[in-house]
Amino acid sequence: MLRHWFPLHCILALSCFPAHVAWAQVFGFASLSKPTFAGDELAKKVFEEPVATATTASKWNVGFNVGASFSLNTNSNVVGTDDGTTVLLGALVSGSATFKDKQHVWDNTLSLQETFSRSPGLDQFIKSVDQLDIQSTYTYRLITPDWLGFFGRATLNTQILVGEVVDDQPLRLARPIDNSTNPGDLTLDNVEERPELTNGATTFQLTGSFEPLNLRQTLGLYAEPYTSDQLQVGIRVGIGAQEIFFQGGDVVLDTLEANESIDGQTEIVVIRELGDTVFELGVEAELDARGELVPKKLSYYATLNTFYPALTASDDRPSFSDRLNVRLKAGVSLNLIKSVSVDYVLTVLRVPAITTELQVQNGLLVSVGFDLI
Repeated sequence: MLRHWFPLHCILALSCFPAHVAWAQVFGFASLSKPTFAGDELAKKVFEEPVATATTASKWNVGFNVGASFSLNTNSNVVGTDDGTTVLLGALVSGSATFKDKQHVWDNTLSLQETFSRSPGLDQFIKSVDQLDIQSTYTYRLITPDWLGFFGRATLNTQILVGEVVDDQPLRLARPIDNSTNPGDLTLDNVEERPELTNGATTFQLTGSFEPLNLRQTLGLYAEPYTSDQLQVGIRVGIGAQEIFFQGGDVVLDTLEANESIDGQTEIVVIRELGDTVFELGVEAELDARGELVPKKLSYYATLNTFYPALTASDDRPSFSDRLNVRLKAGVSLNLIKSVSVDYVLTVLRVPAITTELQVQNGLLVSVGFDLI
């Protein structure tokens, strides 16, 4: 039942994304008067003043971009490398829709990144990056001081494709005898090999589409204590709720070296079931810094988000460190020409309800992108 519901849930969420402009008209944003900011340069920068004949559409800033990357490398008789061809394919889709009027700011973003690779050691394309992020944030800025306000935000984070563990030899899988064992403490003595999970196959499905599905809702205070072209600092503190939905998938804990080989395979992959759906309520804090070092050429961003669930349905994470969620996302973008850019992206995740280990992804992407809107 869950496997059918979750993709539908996310498709509905995506389908509603372009409708924000229409909803703004329904709720009467179109009737809001023209913003005026006398002598406040910061406010003029944040809320661009429309022309006298502005309509509701002029208060929206909408963008949609698609990009692609490609890499091909062939080796033959090169010392230290396998003979064959390595192919890397990547795609990036991003969209934004921002509404600004007086003290009201409604910012919506969508980002989908997919990367696949094929190497001489594995005669098939495997997924290396699969990340879907949707975020909708409403901010109300006070008139005095204008750098302080309130915000409400909803986020969705997931992967859209199935997750698999792949090898060129028949897989050997095992599960911990005690699920509470930390990944760093796993040995051949406290895991149980489960050959029935693969039956000699070289591929095993870990997670389904849109699994795990992480939803977050937050209400709180927003501050922008410093802003310039080179640096903009934002701080958010509030009460947050988090839901994580699973479909009976598994997560890789570690890889152990076996004492003996079976069908040429000496590595044992230890996996653990992801568990039950998680509902949590707690405190969220976020620090955001971004800017342009060279106008329209070199930009950067870094966002550190923490969430501590004071109330949770799980009783197997009693300590502060066992519950603390951390998300760090940072990047640097260099625009070579209008449609070609070089981007470095770093993502660090710690979601104890999924795994206590840090999930780290970083990559350098040279992409060709086109602005469709």
